[in-house]
Amino acid sequence: MKKDVKPVNSLPKSITIFGRSFRIVEKPHLKDEDGKELCGLYDSIKREIKINSKDLYEVRLSTLRHEVVHALLDLSGLNEILSVELEEAIVRCIENGWDDLGKI
Repeated sequence: MKKDVKPVNSLPKSITIFGRSFRIVEKPHLKDEDGKELCGLYDSIKREIKINSKDLYEVRLSTLRHEVVHALLDLSGLNEILSVELEEAIVRCIENGWDDLGKI
């Protein structure tokens, strides 16, 4: 009997954050409303994290982590008290230290 095996370089199809399920959608040439190409986008209304599928796996994984941190800040309400610049600095700090967190 053949098991369904997840490809080595694939992202999960969904993630649960603070008890809420979010779909992870990989889409080529992901763009914002101004037509600027993006690596990723967190959408709290649709409960989706969109990832640009044309990027390399390592970039897609880093982007997923980045968008998950945005989701954590949004769902906790902390983004309401942060400037855009400070939120982005916090997100990048956690995104870049993510691998080290697993070594604690």
